[in-house]
Amino acid sequence: SNFYAAQAFHMSSEADYAEFYPKVRDAILKAQGGDGSWQGDSAGQVYGTSMNLMVLTIPYNYLPMFQR
Repeated sequence: SNFYAAQAFHMSSEADYAEFYPKVRDAILKAQGGDGSWQGDSAGQVYGTSMNLMVLTIPYNYLPMFQR
């Protein structure tokens, strides 16, 4: 859900995203496992890690869909 919420806030406005991102970033980093991975609910570790990394990279505009 963080991935889809992050997309929505990023596309909404810079002010909305600036308020949302630090909160979700901190929650994601707090949930990170000792080996650097994340659990993906019932989807598994690879999926969870991939989705969380995509959320964390949104501010860097690596993916074309997040470029403004």
